Amino acid sequence: MTISTGDVIELTVKALSETSGHVIIQNVNNGQNFTQQVESSSALCEQNAGWNIGLVANDPNTWLPLAEFGTLTFTGAVATSNSGYNYGPKGADMIGEIKQNGQVLTSVSVDDNSVTINYV
Repeated sequence: MTISTGDVIELTVKALSETSGHVIIQNVNNGQNFTQQVESSSALCEQNAGWNIGLVANDPNTWLPLAEFGTLTFTGAVATSNSGYNYGPKGADMIGEIKQNGQVLTSVSVDDNSVTINYV
C-alpha cells in the first residue's frame, strides 16, 4: 500500500466479538486498501477508542526522533457502541503532549468529531 504526503487515509476498526475484529486501511486518493482480521486470547473491554501518533523505539532503551509531520487531523473520529450511539473525542481524556529529551513536540485540539495533532 502506497501512502504519500497529503493523502487522505480512512481507517476502520471493528470489533466482531469480544476476541476478534478487523482493521481496514484505505487510501482514499489512490483507492488502495489493506484489510487484516485480528484475534486475541484476551477479551476486549469495548469501552475505549484512541486516535494517536507516537514515538517509536528501535531498541528497548532508545527512541527514534519524531518526524516533523506538521499537522495531522483525524476527521470522523467516532466510536460507535453496539446500540448504535456515536461517541466523539470532545470531552474525552486527552494525552496531548509528546515530549522527547524534555522538549514538548506536539499539541492536541479536539472538537465533536475530530482530533488535530500539531508538531510544534
